Amino acid sequence: MSNTSDTAARLRATLGPALVGAIGGLAVGLGGLATLDTVCRNALATYTKFPSLAHPPLPFLDLPGWVVAVAAALGYVLLFVTGIPVARLARGRDTVDDLAAGTTAGLTAALAALAIGGGAVLVVACVIVPSIADLTLLSRPQPAQPGAEPTQALVDRYPDLGAVPAEERGPLVMSKIVSDQISGSVQAGAGVGTFALLGVGAPVLAGTLAAGYLRRRQYRLRIAVLTYLELTLVSALTAELVGMAVLNPLRAELAGGKGTVFAVLALVGLIAAAFLSATAAVKRWPALARVGLVLVWITVAPLAWSGTVWWPGAAVAAAALVVSWYRTHPPRTEPSGRAELTAGAQ
Repeated sequence: MSNTSDTAARLRATLGPALVGAIGGLAVGLGGLATLDTVCRNALATYTKFPSLAHPPLPFLDLPGWVVAVAAALGYVLLFVTGIPVARLARGRDTVDDLAAGTTAGLTAALAALAIGGGAVLVVACVIVPSIADLTLLSRPQPAQPGAEPTQALVDRYPDLGAVPAEERGPLVMSKIVSDQISGSVQAGAGVGTFALLGVGAPVLAGTLAAGYLRRRQYRLRIAVLTYLELTLVSALTAELVGMAVLNPLRAELAGGKGTVFAVLALVGLIAAAFLSATAAVKRWPALARVGLVLVWITVAPLAWSGTVWWPGAAVAAAALVVSWYRTHPPRTEPSGRAELTAGAQ
């Protein structure tokens, strides 16, 4: 009987995180698949004009807009709470056990999200969307007036083609489209990997570490929920912003057009604020200090994204106030629930 119980416990700790991670990843992927519903509907409508051709196997759900929005939001919310059942199933003895379970669940969630629809969204965004303008230009009817230049629209869009013979302009634009799609495919590959690891895997891992930490300390429900959100949201969102920054097309947006140096400063500020916020939660700093650090992160993130120059000074000033408060108001040494039970038993 003991061997059977041990085997069941080991299977639960080994396969449970992977199964829960897959469910969380499928929820995220379904949200992404719902956002593609309009694209798939338009593609199938196009094929109705070609009755002699078999339409491609596209996922067509015919969902109203509010269902798409709810599905995307619900998938993202489920992603941030996936770590709770993972930690409960794994029942890690320490942070290393939580790290192993969270990594397993995060990787499984990432694969599930990509397989069900998350990867398709990024591929369409990086490969198809940038070429729509050029494809539309090539598909326009040629002017019927005698003596009109058929490729003048191409020259108007790309003046460099004015020095190219007219018969070569169309093929050159087609070559440009193919080149853009090749470049987009490379970017999509990097984007898919970043989305999988940091956009899906990081929230699951952060949630597992936070839930395991709180489970072993047996905090009251209200404190546990607030601390879980404090540990999970800031760290996971910071990981996602860092992942977006490493993608070349988004560096300029993150830097607000001010260059790589500003982008690096923005990321350093975000990471520092997230680290201080997590440290404050684990060390049980005073509530005002913890709220201040979260507000610092909330302030830094949009300012860094929009490219406002004065945010580093504001962040440093806010952090200085938080540290000053902490030094003058040291945290209370509150024993955990388990320690209280032990002390009572003694």
